[in-house]
Amino acid sequence: MKNLKYILVLFLSVSFFSCSDDSSSEPPFILSNANIAGSYIINNLSISTDITTSSNGIPIKVATASTQGDLFKVDVELLTNGTYTMKGSYTTVYKLTPVAGNAVETRDIINIDNSGDFTINAVDETITFSNALIKDLTGTLEVKVFK
Repeated sequence: MKNLKYILVLFLSVSFFSCSDDSSSEPPFILSNANIAGSYIINNLSISTDITTSSNGIPIKVATASTQGDLFKVDVELLTNGTYTMKGSYTTVYKLTPVAGNAVETRDIINIDNSGDFTINAVDETITFSNALIKDLTGTLEVKVFK
């Protein structure tokens, strides 16, 4: 009876491992100009950063600055030749929250009519844009999900 139990466990183990779905044979979807080319609608913007200074080499946080986008009507087109265009408008709420004192909040309407170049780094999964994508936002964007 004891041997029968071991044989049954061994049989079930082999069955589970041999019946597993092996979808890893599909090649990964590579981040490239050809794969990312297309038209996109922006519908979210959320930025938050700490503002620091230093005293005797020790960093000191003095405030937090944040921006939240809203009411998006922004279209982006990425082309296979590594160029992009962005047109539209959205509103933002800028908020500066000092460590001591009251927060300051302002609302603004941002109009965009922008174009430039972009480069893709498939190894680091980043996209770098030559011009500011939106007001005061420049640099490299990390791609979190690409399917």
